[in-house]
Amino acid sequence: MKINDGWLKKMNPLPSTAVVVAFIVFFLLTYWWMYEREKKQQRPHRDSQSGGLIRQVPDLPVKQQQVNQAIPDRFDWRDRGLQPRIEHQGSCGACWAYSAVLAFQERRWIASGGRINEDLAPQYLINCEKYCVNVNDPSTCDEACGGGYIEHAWEFLRDRGVPLLSCVPTTNRPAPCKLDQCTGGGGGGGQFYLVKAGEVYAVTSPSASIEENVRRIQVEVMTEGPVSAGMDGYADFEAISSGETVYRKRPDSRSIGGHAVRIIGWGTTEDDGTDYWTVVNQWGTSWGAGGVGRILRGRDEAGIESQVVAGTVGK
Repeated sequence: MKINDGWLKKMNPLPSTAVVVAFIVFFLLTYWWMYEREKKQQRPHRDSQSGGLIRQVPDLPVKQQQVNQAIPDRFDWRDRGLQPRIEHQGSCGACWAYSAVLAFQERRWIASGGRINEDLAPQYLINCEKYCVNVNDPSTCDEACGGGYIEHAWEFLRDRGVPLLSCVPTTNRPAPCKLDQCTGGGGGGGQFYLVKAGEVYAVTSPSASIEENVRRIQVEVMTEGPVSAGMDGYADFEAISSGETVYRKRPDSRSIGGHAVRIIGWGTTEDDGTDYWTVVNQWGTSWGAGGVGRILRGRDEAGIESQVVAGTVGK
């Protein structure tokens, strides 16, 4: 196509060649901007409150489970003395860190027979865990309060470990990573030390049926302790204010991005026989019943039965 730039010459004394170059540069910059915008639209959504950025299929080995064993109709670790730690992530999208660290903390309590009751520090992962799915693509990296992957959090607990809460207090704001020193009053007599996870694995299998994955989760929770569960977050999930309500996503509910919670048990309602998971959130005590709620079980509601990760307690 012939470009008639005579009118441009009257407005701008630049030579014709310079005008053509300017048009080319403008075209290339516009193309680059549109390409980057399209890439961002295709990325998983990161929400400031939920901020899970949870993949549908965790890139971890799937644990072999004996799913044919007897499973009770109701199970709740609180009946066995567990007191779930209720946190509030505020506007920091670090549910991925909270879900992993607090599930790990509760598993340490269970594995020790209740003797180890140390609060661990999700803030350490917010500051220091920067794992990526693809190191050449920054959009796949964990971004502190901007979202992350629960499997990365568990892998960091295995590879690096986590200090005590008293050593790295919660601020719910990204801070410069101090790998080997406390940022607060100090833990363990003022000495910095890390607690590490052992084997890390996916509890659910992408090739299994929903029914089998439900049993996988039940066996894992019952025998090892709470698990980290990724799910699709919706606005009506934020509004749960009762521990008796079993969450079902409304068809018109607005997506708020990926989210992660801990599953600590299950049961069935007495009034209408609805099966549910008992989950612990990190949106403070005003959510659910003191931070604990129920989600429909057996239907992969909001994807909660397809994105479950856990790990053993290290030695």
